[in-house]
Amino acid sequence: VRGGAVAATVSEPPADLLELMRVHLIQEALLLDEAQKSALQANPEHDVDVAFTTFTARFPTPQALQQFLTSSSLTIDEIRDSLRRSLRVDRVLDTRVRSRIQISNTDIAKYRAVHPDAFSWSTAEVTRQASQEQLVARTRGYLQELCERAEVRVLGQLDPQGPPPPPCTLPRSGL
Repeated sequence: VRGGAVAATVSEPPADLLELMRVHLIQEALLLDEAQKSALQANPEHDVDVAFTTFTARFPTPQALQQFLTSSSLTIDEIRDSLRRSLRVDRVLDTRVRSRIQISNTDIAKYRAVHPDAFSWSTAEVTRQASQEQLVARTRGYLQELCERAEVRVLGQLDPQGPPPPPCTLPRSGL
């Protein structure tokens, strides 16, 4: 739904999407564990309300939202709980990763050296793009560190015919 693929909620997802979902759930569990260990405060209910309003705004009609809830066997409370967890995960990433990203003039020069088309961009745009690259790289590193420290066991297989997936290996695409 975040990606705008509301229609995908009524059909069987492909195996690669199931694998990404599995990895996402493992990452979410690891980040929520980190939030609890570091005693990060829960998000105010107002933040959950705003996230829920944003979520429901993606549906063109109230009937489309209801169809999504019915087809996914979810309740409003379960959606709110999921959003609450996402906000908590975002807070962990904000404190552990995003807040530590600083782009220097050297970083800007390196980015432009690797991306020649960036010479025509404003410094603000190069800074934004370089920040995004650092965010992805550092988030992947942080998640991999959490995976390596954790004992993760996958109880079921996504493909009963295939070998079990590695418990905490991050895919090349996505976070």
